[in-house]
Amino acid sequence: MADRGGDPLIDANDVMWWALFSILAIAPFVVVETLRWPWWTILLVALGLALVTMPLRRRYVRRVHERGRETP
Repeated sequence: MADRGGDPLIDANDVMWWALFSILAIAPFVVVETLRWPWWTILLVALGLALVTMPLRRRYVRRVHERGRETP
C-alpha cells in the first residue's frame, strides 16, 4: 500500500479488532460442535461475550473518532 501521508485508512488496531470480533462470532458454533453443549448454554455464552466486549468496542470507536477529529 502506498504511503499517502497521515493515518492509514485501516491500521493494525482495526485489523486486531476485526479478528477478535470474528473469532467471537464463530466461537459459539465451534463450542457446539466440539463440546456438544445444549443450544441454550451456547446462547448464554454468546450473550455473555457480547455483553463483555460491547464496552470495549464502544471505547475503541470513541477513541477512533477522537483521533479522527485531531487530524487536520
